[in-house]
Amino acid sequence: MWGDARPGRVVQVLASSASSYALDDKGQVWGWGRNQYANLGQGSVSSAAAVQASPLLVPLPAGVVVTEIAAGRDHVLALTSEGKVYVWGLNANSQVGFNGVKFKGKPEAWPGNVLSPRLLPSTETLRAVNVYANGNTSYLRLADGSLRDWGMYGDMAGTGAVYADLDEPSDKLPNLKNMADLAVGALHQVGRRQDGGLFAWGWSFEGSLGGGATTANTWMYNTPLPLTLP
Repeated sequence: MWGDARPGRVVQVLASSASSYALDDKGQVWGWGRNQYANLGQGSVSSAAAVQASPLLVPLPAGVVVTEIAAGRDHVLALTSEGKVYVWGLNANSQVGFNGVKFKGKPEAWPGNVLSPRLLPSTETLRAVNVYANGNTSYLRLADGSLRDWGMYGDMAGTGAVYADLDEPSDKLPNLKNMADLAVGALHQVGRRQDGGLFAWGWSFEGSLGGGATTANTWMYNTPLPLTLP
């Protein structure tokens, strides 16, 4: 079932749009399902009709121990025991990295599909403690409770419908400090501060941000709204 490598005990599972993942207590990542965008990190893409119906070991560098994984629609983040992050998969909006405004079309740009796990360079110095992803956006939570985002929707203040993809983890949420957790939907995020304060940002379809009637069905809040429970 698991191929040639021997798995440990599974400690986390994920499901993206059409791929699935498991992390074991040896720090190994396994993937199966769609590989059309290099979702499985095997060094190649598969045709839309291809089926990978059994788990494959994701080939991370020797000695890397993964402690947490996150998946967007078709991209994956893997956090290591050293706080570094490896990334792979669909990179059309720079949600893996380095394929956005600054890099697209340049020789040093990462491709539209990142075929194998790559180290996110900034995490050599930024110590991440959690990783999160939604459709085409990625997030790190750092040890100080701050957040770093990249990919689609990131680079804009206030509200509106114009987006500029972020190439790498950026401090676009400076008002969010001491964050304890983050939940990501397909197009919006909800964050919890260590003191219990709640914030929401992203697309506000059908009141999903919880900011009251004036914020319902507003296209894109990139400035987090504080939430108050009744």
